[in-house]
Amino acid sequence: MQRAFSIRHLLPRLYGRSAPSCSSFSAEATRCLGAAGYRSGGGGRQREHRHRWQSSGGEHSDRRRPPFPRVGPALLAVSFWGAFKDLVGYETIKLDDDPLKAKIKQSWLLRKHGKRKEAAVVLHEALHEAQQAKDEMAITRICDELAGTYYELGQLDEADKLFREVLSRLMQLHNTKERDPDFIGISLKLADIFAQKGDIRSAEIGFRHCVSKQQEVVQEHLKKYLVSHGAYMEAAGDPETSLGVEYSDPIALFGMCLEAFAHFLVNYCGDDRLEESQKYIDEAIKIGHQLFGPLNAHTANLLNNYGAACLWKHKFTVAIKYLEEGAKKALHIAECEKLLPGYYCNYAEALFHSGKEDQSLNIAKRAVELAKKNKDPKVLDYAQRFLKDLERDYNKKMGKRSSWW
Repeated sequence: MQRAFSIRHLLPRLYGRSAPSCSSFSAEATRCLGAAGYRSGGGGRQREHRHRWQSSGGEHSDRRRPPFPRVGPALLAVSFWGAFKDLVGYETIKLDDDPLKAKIKQSWLLRKHGKRKEAAVVLHEALHEAQQAKDEMAITRICDELAGTYYELGQLDEADKLFREVLSRLMQLHNTKERDPDFIGISLKLADIFAQKGDIRSAEIGFRHCVSKQQEVVQEHLKKYLVSHGAYMEAAGDPETSLGVEYSDPIALFGMCLEAFAHFLVNYCGDDRLEESQKYIDEAIKIGHQLFGPLNAHTANLLNNYGAACLWKHKFTVAIKYLEEGAKKALHIAECEKLLPGYYCNYAEALFHSGKEDQSLNIAKRAVELAKKNKDPKVLDYAQRFLKDLERDYNKKMGKRSSWW
């Protein structure tokens, strides 16, 4: 097994400091993801099929499903990708009276509300206008947005083709280097597309390449602000406070790479890679703490996303570890209020399949209490149905045990 590297040697004196301001990250994440919170890298559709669990008590059909769509490794709920959306590559488009920019804004809003097919139509119109105007940068940007839309729709062939075209344009027309943030962001999505298509070897090469390149970027980036003294690096002033996102962006993108690779290892590799996966996600969590502070929605969602991925792959013990920590953090974060019942349902599910049925039932009841407090009918309905199904399975399981005596 290859050992995941540690970033502690890169940031030895930064952990524990006050976090830099991340209001721009939070605002961008909110704009990209919307109130619903989760988007799926596999198309954004909530999984309706029933899934079957294997446990020590035998196989049974479980009607409970994750409270929100499971997320793909490159697009994670209000985590590093949401925070980085407009920081990778192109200068952020300032929406004004320009009809072309208005179409791009319209496509963002449509995607935010799950209307991705409509967004694709709007983007094709915008692409035609940009081609007519021979605006090469606009063409590149719109192709990237369109590729992302197809990626969310699960139309992987179309997304693959467009992402490759964007990379080609970036290098040939815009002098973009392989280590530039826009190149890394697109490469992560292409690696995920490889994985979804079953080309696991190429996917892993892609993810490792992104992690390695961005690690190099972070090392060079930190040299601008830190002066080396033996085995430690001292901060020259306080770059986190004085420079804000200029300092944070490359580190956030590195966190995104680590997060994406950790999910890949869980979703597509065997049990022998699980420990390696945890090392990558643990480093990403440390970066989240450094950039956003110990109690923030980004890190809470990162923990829940990874725990949910482990739950989906029946890695219940590992799932409990991360879901429990994420739920504890989210309980004290106002931004997580609507998602908190879902976190608790995930946690209860993992506990149930680990033989901790009584604790699972208590957590599920707590999820219903939390859902009542946030007054969202859909969330309350899910939590109540989840509890009802869990109670049914609990009674069946307890009945089987009692029949032995």
